[in-house]
Amino acid sequence: MKMTRFLATGVSVALVLAIPNIVTAKPEVQGQVDFFGGDGVLRSAEFDARIDNSGAAEGRMIFIDPSAAAESDPDGPGEAVAGAQGLLIDADFDCLVVTNNRAVMSGVIVDSNTPERIGRRILVTVEDNGRGRRSPPRRLTWGIYPNQARNWTPTDGELGFDPGAGTSWLASDAEREDDVPVPSNRSEAVSCDSFPPGSHTLVDIGRDDGNIRVRP
Repeated sequence: MKMTRFLATGVSVALVLAIPNIVTAKPEVQGQVDFFGGDGVLRSAEFDARIDNSGAAEGRMIFIDPSAAAESDPDGPGEAVAGAQGLLIDADFDCLVVTNNRAVMSGVIVDSNTPERIGRRILVTVEDNGRGRRSPPRRLTWGIYPNQARNWTPTDGELGFDPGAGTSWLASDAEREDDVPVPSNRSEAVSCDSFPPGSHTLVDIGRDDGNIRVRP
């Protein structure tokens, strides 16, 4: 009888220790790829993103595009800003959305060989289609966007203090329990949830040109 109780207790402890590994599993994306964007130019990307225990996204990306031209001067159309040919960027991710085998990551460029791009937002979408010889190709796309964070607040000029200027709220369809509330002061900066995951057009990655792993 004592032996039976001991075995039962041991099994219980093993189950308790195993459960946290299942419950605490968080979305994670990793990849290192070399790919052609349809113009015959070889580009490289290395990325790693995850959701930490607090629910926040973190990660990093290194991206190299030898074909990228120098920045254009927005104040003088047609006038190029002096800078190196090609693009090398280092970005920190702050947003991650994983839907099945597709992941969307976004963040801010923290370093680049063209300083004009530092501070801009980057959006990266990847698709993990398995590793079998008959699996569809893995896919990827990316985009760089200006940081459109608004640093001003409209107020009523006839009021010394406008109580509604700093007010924010969430709006949703009261007749639908599944309707996700939308904030009134939603950020204008491009983020991983700015577009539906299925709206991105992706580039195929050669079977032997790297690896992408998406864990929901």
